[in-house]
Amino acid sequence: MNIGKTIADYRKAANMTQSEVADQLGVTYQAVSKWERDESLPDITMLPKIADLFNISIDTLLRGSFEMKEEKEVATARQIIEEVTEAEQDETAETIEPIKKQDQDETPKAADKPVDDEKTESDENDNDAFININLGGLLEQLAPLMKPNQLDRVVGKLGRMNKKLSSIYPFLKRERMSELIAKTPLDELEIDELLPFLNSAQRDLLIEKIVQYENVPNFLDLDDLYPFLNSAQKTVLLSWLLAYDRFDLLDDFMPFSNSEHREKIIDEMLETGNLEYVSETYPFINNELKNRLLTYFIENRMTEELSELMDFM
Repeated sequence: MNIGKTIADYRKAANMTQSEVADQLGVTYQAVSKWERDESLPDITMLPKIADLFNISIDTLLRGSFEMKEEKEVATARQIIEEVTEAEQDETAETIEPIKKQDQDETPKAADKPVDDEKTESDENDNDAFININLGGLLEQLAPLMKPNQLDRVVGKLGRMNKKLSSIYPFLKRERMSELIAKTPLDELEIDELLPFLNSAQRDLLIEKIVQYENVPNFLDLDDLYPFLNSAQKTVLLSWLLAYDRFDLLDDFMPFSNSEHREKIIDEMLETGNLEYVSETYPFINNELKNRLLTYFIENRMTEELSELMDFM
């Protein structure tokens, strides 16, 4: 991103000083200087003002600031900036507008209804546009320019996450993150990128989505999860794995298991007689569990398994 260079180029072309630009925009000349040196970025709501000052369109300003080749991306970026700016203006107007008496308007005006309907239809169209356009790189570039509330408002229009949005996970509010996790299909979540930014309740929500599957889906890498889960969450995930006899996936789980998990695994293996992957547990189980396996192998004359186990006794 080189928005600072873009501002500097247009300022010099207009034969304006940094102080003159600052006066026109209502900021300090130090702020303009920092923009041009890429030491800071203007707020996203400042971009329309900058475009107006230099008598250029937001599209032109964006093309100079971002590496965008698609017309749709430029249009969507402009839409984001305009909507965020308009929303903040509306919020300001609501704050300073005097409160009207309740008996002044007892019933809604008929003329107001089509506006609400039109807004709803527009919101639906916007949702489709946001989902269909590659917003990952675009929002990644715009996110540093946006305040948390601004980005939250834009991302809220999506309704759900997309793998291409993983770059903006660090900027999302907790509440928005929870909402998007709940609404997004599991296969559209970039789980390994998402996990570092989740709290315990959000990880619970993610585990809940996972265990709704019958057996482990091919797109899911469980080893990404284990370092971030607490004991209770691991227990839920382990019960799900054992319910579908997925002993083949326990080698990644074992390093993150506790004594109760390990006992549960050995109990299940002995009960089902499914011992194909039992050797994966040897480095992690205690002597009591090893002795139980030893007795089982001797009673069932399982010489090969017995030989492998003896190496860990």
